[in-house]
Amino acid sequence: MKLENTLAKKADKVLICDTDLLETKVYSEEFYGGFVDEKLNKAASENQYDLYLLTYIDTPWEEDDLRDRPELRLEMFNAFEDALKKHNRPYILLKGDRETRLKKATDAINKIISDKENLHSFSDSLQDIDMHFMHQNNDFGNSYDY
Repeated sequence: MKLENTLAKKADKVLICDTDLLETKVYSEEFYGGFVDEKLNKAASENQYDLYLLTYIDTPWEEDDLRDRPELRLEMFNAFEDALKKHNRPYILLKGDRETRLKKATDAINKIISDKENLHSFSDSLQDIDMHFMHQNNDFGNSYDY
């Protein structure tokens, strides 16, 4: 959270996070028989975002160092969607090919940008923002702090 909060101050209108505390909570529930540390539970409930992008399982599963349980994709998808609903989080479901998903996501983000007041930026929409890969920087301390 410390890294995310630091980057949020530097973001140009939008900060897209791949993982948040609610997702971590879902993994804890699913992988540890329902157990969730109370600090994580509290932080996941308090942490809020403008929009969640929930990706459906209609693309082929690809193995990597983080993905596992390909046979449980639907169950994990349902666990994530149930958590978003239970915690009343705003989300959109992304289905289809990459282009379709990207268009739906950018349209939704651009709507949020246009609806917000007092956003000052050099860009008018998400498409105008340069996307850069963040290199690891040890100045942010322990990213597990919440």
